[in-house]
Amino acid sequence: MSRLPRDIESRINLVQKAFARLPSMDQLVLRLHYCDDLPCEALTSLFGTTVRAIHVRLHRARKRFRAEIEEHTAPFANDP
Repeated sequence: MSRLPRDIESRINLVQKAFARLPSMDQLVLRLHYCDDLPCEALTSLFGTTVRAIHVRLHRARKRFRAEIEEHTAPFANDP
């Protein structure tokens, strides 16, 4: 198996570190929804809340995740 190009490895590392800096609840809701493919309706029973509240949690978690990534993307600003 070939290794990934160095710039791709750097970006993957950046995303992993940004995710690790998120609050644990943000990590959990993002992981369950995007990695485990659980729909918002299924998350309501896990979190004991409404579908609307799950949408809000996802929105806020994505916003914090994006901010973490953007805070550390200066090294990639000159990439084509």
